[in-house]
Amino acid sequence: MKVYQKRIKNGLIVIVCLICSIISNDYILGGITLIAGFLNAYYMALGKWYNYIFGIIFNITYFVACYINGLYGLGMFTICIYLPLQVYGLINWKKNQQNNNVEAKSFNAKKSFILCFSIMLGSFAVGFLLDFI
Repeated sequence: MKVYQKRIKNGLIVIVCLICSIISNDYILGGITLIAGFLNAYYMALGKWYNYIFGIIFNITYFVACYINGLYGLGMFTICIYLPLQVYGLINWKKNQQNNNVEAKSFNAKKSFILCFSIMLGSFAVGFLLDFI
């Protein structure tokens, strides 16, 4: 019964994405980007390894869409940051899965502060670099 529920949810995700692609008149690139993005988020929430595959597809198609529309900064950020993180995550997931060491980790206050500070610092650095474009 649970297998059919997952297939129904996946089918609904794909149907909603296709309807949105038809409404926006962006059938191929937009549809693939939207479907891959939704499936990436869905499987990430379930903790499945193949969310990384959909994440890689999403990042590549999103970069192409950004390039076509002249959003060079967002496209560079996607290719330079998100795509390597997806590949890194996939490699580590597979490596740890072979050792049966896949476990969810959580943040403590110190790690959360370091992460937030790093994100702010990185955002300022990206903004500074985008001023040169």
